[in-house]
Amino acid sequence: MVLVSPKTFVYVLITLIVVLLITSNVHRDREIAVLRKEIVAAHDQFQLEREMRDMIQNSNDLDSSSGISSNDVPKPEEVPDNHEAVEEKKPEEVPDNHEAVEAAINKRMKHIRNVCQARHNPNFNFFWMFHFKEYKITWAPVFKASSTNWKKFFVDHVHPDKAARNDYGIGALWSHNLKSTEKRKAANGRLRTFTREPRDSIRFTIVRHPLSRLVSHYRKTVTEKGELNALRDLWVKPTILHSRQVTDKKLHQVYNDELNKWVTGTWDPDENNQNPYLTLPTFREFVKWILFARSKRDKKGTNDHWRPASQFMDTCQNNIDIVVKLENEVEEVPYLLKRLNLSEHLDYFMGKHNSSGKKEVEGTEVEDHIGQLSEDQQNQLNKIYELDYEMFEYSPVYVSPKQN
Repeated sequence: MVLVSPKTFVYVLITLIVVLLITSNVHRDREIAVLRKEIVAAHDQFQLEREMRDMIQNSNDLDSSSGISSNDVPKPEEVPDNHEAVEEKKPEEVPDNHEAVEAAINKRMKHIRNVCQARHNPNFNFFWMFHFKEYKITWAPVFKASSTNWKKFFVDHVHPDKAARNDYGIGALWSHNLKSTEKRKAANGRLRTFTREPRDSIRFTIVRHPLSRLVSHYRKTVTEKGELNALRDLWVKPTILHSRQVTDKKLHQVYNDELNKWVTGTWDPDENNQNPYLTLPTFREFVKWILFARSKRDKKGTNDHWRPASQFMDTCQNNIDIVVKLENEVEEVPYLLKRLNLSEHLDYFMGKHNSSGKKEVEGTEVEDHIGQLSEDQQNQLNKIYELDYEMFEYSPVYVSPKQN
């Protein structure tokens, strides 16, 4: 038996205690780091859900407003709320080029994966996907990129009770949203998987040129009363007040009260009214407010109608399987429906697509709106969508500024 001196014993005991303390601190630091990431993700998810609840509430609170005119923007038109009353377009002939389309989409998906890898799979902590177990489909909507058509399709076929009540808001599908609390470990080449989503589900989305989305949203807001009512507090009034702020506090209060009554349709100004707030925002004012809001509050994009698609659906983290371009929908939507086992609904989707003629008009319209911006505004706006341009292979739009 080997005897150890008291001095040696104490030395060994102290050494063991130090080692245990160091090991404990290392584990504690790791646990704190993991906890910090979870807290950040939970906070971002809370912010997203709060924004969506506000958007849903705004949509549910729509009221009928009287006519609003503007010298700077088109006159709003009445838009029927009954979806069935809207005349659908006659479907165009669908080209039979399945193999070529499949090759093009496979090439696109490889390019997207390469961009994600080169950028080290950026994580925006967005969980904006909806799973439908009946079809083994997970949809990542992008606003102003055929999202209304797909939303209506899923409500009609998964929630006919809500369709019967004409409840077509995004809130009608909220129970299908895959939340951050449902995450499980990575599998099958996906960084994110979810407990409610079978691993053989197909994730898909439809994207659109970012500036086309932006112009489309602006045009719809200033020409359709329902949209104007839904978004008046979100950006219409803030844009007006930001661009035309009256410094006199008393006068500002009078003008602001008139603005509130005007946008809600409870009061009509006479033709001699001098209130500068009583015209709808111009596109240039709209973009000016977007750039201001991003710099002050939300680097991710401020609002989901113009938030970059690559961020909104967190493309790299969610590992989307199929990305279709709205500009190519005549060729690509039939392929998508075949992959989703929804080919029987081809007439529904092709009856609602953007015709080739409309796309040409849309391209001209985008350039016309971008031309209203200064060179600096165009640079800042295009910079917001740099990742979208790279990931989905779109080109920035620059137009010689018009003389104001």
